[in-house]
Amino acid sequence: RLVCRFVRPQRPPEHIRPDDAFAIEAAARYVSLIPFLADSDLFPQLNDIWCTDQEFLNFQCGDWEEHAILLCNYFNYIDSYRK
Repeated sequence: RLVCRFVRPQRPPEHIRPDDAFAIEAAARYVSLIPFLADSDLFPQLNDIWCTDQEFLNFQCGDWEEHAILLCNYFNYIDSYRK
């Protein structure tokens, strides 16, 4: 899959208000609280897998790609909301 299929503005959880001056920090904190788990630990039979945001949130853990993409999507939403 291409990374562009994963990157899109996504509304963060309700407690993160996009009009808040500290929305970026709140989104970063929220994503940082999701545990890190390498793909090889989650899916031993696969080398590398990229989950959608919803799959990542359902599993409640993920590796670098999942954290980065979810955070990017929240930032894009907050950014577009402020324009």
